[in-house]
Amino acid sequence: MDPNHFIDIYNALPENTKEAFLNPTAQSIGDAMGGAVKFILTPFRMLGIIGDQVYDDFKSKITKKSKDIPLENRDSSKLGLVLKAIEESRYQLNEDLLREIYANLVVSSVDNRKNNKITPRYATALSQLGVDEIFTEAILC
Repeated sequence: MDPNHFIDIYNALPENTKEAFLNPTAQSIGDAMGGAVKFILTPFRMLGIIGDQVYDDFKSKITKKSKDIPLENRDSSKLGLVLKAIEESRYQLNEDLLREIYANLVVSSVDNRKNNKITPRYATALSQLGVDEIFTEAILC
C-alpha cells in the first residue's frame, strides 16, 4: 500500500479526531476531569446552589489549565485527588479566588511535576478556609 494514502487519510480527519488518536492519555485525563466536575457538581446546579456561570467558569479554568500540561507530564495516577478537590470545592465555588485555587489544585493533581507533593489534606484544609483567611494565594496559584 502506498504510504501517501495514509497521509491523505490522516489529513482528511477532523483536528479533534487527530488529537484524540495521537493523544489518548490527554484525552482520557481531560474526559475524567470533565466527567468528575459534571458528576459532582450537577446536583448542586440542579438545586441552584451553583449557578451555570460559576460552573462553566470553573470547568473552563480546569480545561484551559490542563491544556498547558505537556503530554509527557500528564499523569492519571492521582485522579482520586482530583475527585477530592472537586468534592471539597462544591461549597465554595461562588468566590472567584477559591474557584481559581481549586482549579489549580485539580490540574496540579494530574501533572507529574507537581502531584507528588499534593496530599488530600490540601483540599480538606482549603475547604475550611474562606476568602478572607487565605493568605497563601501566592503559594497555591
